[in-house]
Amino acid sequence: MISEIKKYIDEHPFVSLAALSQHFQVESSAMEKMMEVLLEKAYAQKLDGSGRSCAGCLSPCAKPEEIIYYEKI
Repeated sequence: MISEIKKYIDEHPFVSLAALSQHFQVESSAMEKMMEVLLEKAYAQKLDGSGRSCAGCLSPCAKPEEIIYYEKI
């Protein structure tokens, strides 16, 4: 499945954990563990948006898995 995730990231170089989980139909915690393999190989980097919000206010409106993004290196 790692090779399928890699191909998906090639096609979507900036993608959220939620989008990956939905596309591959796996729990976000399982997807995050699979992404660790690609992070260790420096194929992608993790961008954590915690503490930020889309409108710039102090109270985030998204679930944590919706604000974790991966970007292809």
